[in-house]
Amino acid sequence: QVPVERLALLYRSQRPVWFILEYVWDLYELSREELLDNVLSMWGDYQHPIGWLIEEIRAGRWFLSPEQQNRLAVNREQARTGALVMGHLVAIRDEPVDQYRLVEGHHRIVAAGLENVLPGTLRLFLGQRPVRLGLAFINGHTVK
Repeated sequence: QVPVERLALLYRSQRPVWFILEYVWDLYELSREELLDNVLSMWGDYQHPIGWLIEEIRAGRWFLSPEQQNRLAVNREQARTGALVMGHLVAIRDEPVDQYRLVEGHHRIVAAGLENVLPGTLRLFLGQRPVRLGLAFINGHTVK
């Protein structure tokens, strides 16, 4: 059973509650290079690392929707002035391909990357499916 406060927090985040609750979450610290090389974008095609996406945008080869352009412009201005708050990023790990997909923080990461102000280390909440090695994990408890 999920506490009411937890459901209310997820509701305010405007994310599907059961999507979030079906993952086990941990906080990780990544280097800038790890993030750019190993975390995949969820803008369009999932097959490309964030670093590749930044280079494609920089080269003018990636189409951005008007909403993405507007949000990115605001974040780029904040990055230039030092007002961009990076905060924690959110990604999920898909199995069996072992890919890490960014689900929250695209505009901040891309803006900071385009302005060359990505911090040396970043914090990322990583959600992983709770089934591993024949055991299921429910809310942190092992179930056989």
